[in-house]
Amino acid sequence: MAPATPSGSLKVTLMDDTEFVQMKTQINRLREESKNQKEAYDELMAQVRALLEEKGEGADETLKQQVTRIETRLRNRPLKLVEPKKFNGT
Repeated sequence: MAPATPSGSLKVTLMDDTEFVQMKTQINRLREESKNQKEAYDELMAQVRALLEEKGEGADETLKQQVTRIETRLRNRPLKLVEPKKFNGT
């Protein structure tokens, strides 16, 4: 008499050698693809970092020039203040 299996348990089936070889081949292919994607990702991230550094240096210079222009304009024109309303005691 065969032993009873509990309800809801998983049934395990054995693979033949052909299925095992196919799965192993597929796993190796996925590992290789994953490796290639990681290399591509690393290369793209290096390019992004380089662009950010390049843009950052240019951005710093552009910002300095803009601040200098604003400071020059402010120095060359007098500051105008609005007269406050007179206090009437209330």
